Amino acid sequence: MITELLQYLNSLGGFTQSVLGSAAFALAVVAGRLLLRGARHGSKTLFRFTSRDIVLKHILHKKFVNSTRLFHALWGNFFIITLALRRLIIAFAILVTLFGIESLLAQQWLRLVAYYLALNALIEADSWLKDRSDEKYIAHLDPEVKAELLAKYLSSETETNDGTDG
Repeated sequence: MITELLQYLNSLGGFTQSVLGSAAFALAVVAGRLLLRGARHGSKTLFRFTSRDIVLKHILHKKFVNSTRLFHALWGNFFIITLALRRLIIAFAILVTLFGIESLLAQQWLRLVAYYLALNALIEADSWLKDRSDEKYIAHLDPEVKAELLAKYLSSETETNDGTDG
């Protein structure tokens, strides 16, 4: 195909080849400018995201992890551990998925089943780390089960909104 294209271009006259070359160069310049503009915007966005992430980590460590107040220090450390566990679970899920694909391609069915079960366990572990305190997460569930468990565990005597126990 490429040799046929080159033969066709060689059969064209000099002026037509010059016009096609100029058009290809113009297209390359426009594509390069678009690519640079996208890279600049992307790098600016990435820089803002990275800056925001680093500043939030700084604030978390300064105000909570290194706090002299025990509650703030514990909360900050547990918050960091929770975020680290979430990243760890995502990393393991990626590895398990890739190993599962490799086992599928190699037709190693027992390993594929093991990776599938491991991935489900990682997804379940990740679901425990998500904040599900909003009512929208339980709105679609069985009303009888929901009413029973909410009455048992979130009765008005045990629930307080100020974060204290009792």
